[in-house]
Amino acid sequence: MFSALRTRAGSGRRPTGRTLRPVLAAGIGILLISCTPAPSVHKDTAYVPAAPVRAGANGRVYVTNQQDNTLSVIDAGTYKVVATVPAGVAPEGVAVAKDGKHVYIANSGSARVSVLDTRNNKIVKTVTVGKSPTGVGLSPDGRSLYVTNGSSNTVSVIDTRTNRVAATIPVGKSPVNVAFSPDGRTAYVANSGSGNLSVIDTSTHRVARKLSAGHSPVGVAITPDGKSAYVADEVGTRVLAVEPAPARSPPCRSARAPSTWPSRPTATTPTLPISAREAYP
Repeated sequence: MFSALRTRAGSGRRPTGRTLRPVLAAGIGILLISCTPAPSVHKDTAYVPAAPVRAGANGRVYVTNQQDNTLSVIDAGTYKVVATVPAGVAPEGVAVAKDGKHVYIANSGSARVSVLDTRNNKIVKTVTVGKSPTGVGLSPDGRSLYVTNGSSNTVSVIDTRTNRVAATIPVGKSPVNVAFSPDGRTAYVANSGSGNLSVIDTSTHRVARKLSAGHSPVGVAITPDGKSAYVADEVGTRVLAVEPAPARSPPCRSARAPSTWPSRPTATTPTLPISAREAYP
């Protein structure tokens, strides 16, 4: 099953002037940290951090069913399942093209991404990626699909015009989710095994820096203005509201450690310093 993140019941506290975008995960509570540069469908829907539910521009909602190896297509107006499509082995993350013509499904058990044509609900292409693909994210221009490969510790970049892998990017341990800045210049990958975000420059397909992100970040979402990123920390059972630095900006020069979770190393490589600005219990 899946659930949307929320603040702790009864707290009534929200980030002032900010919109909390739902993230599929199981964290409770919010911590706001900043980095400022010197200037029911079938049984067992996919593992929640991989975003197993997406709505398309065509009035359809797409849900992956991990144990059934299928994709459910739901009419958003009637809330009825209108099609059940065989997918790959253990489908998890799903992404829908802006025009609603194609759906991309990460099959974690087969190291492949399936491409669905929504006009006939048929799989028209299968792309081989890394091991245990879980999360998928489309760039704002729709030309690139980023796939997090949990067992390969990489991200595969698929050119959606050719449905071929254009690049493979090494990231942190056990990447599970990816989100983009509104301008598409930066991708943020949640690495659940190394406790950080990989900040990728999409023009070079390289990791420009890393952001500490709690104990086990499993989901990340960027606000429409690009000024905040909400990160679900599964082990810490909280949400981190982060003001992200773009991949092409200078690194922070000073910081202090957040005070709302136990101190411990979150990565084996140097991470970008962060500073706690405001906490939401």
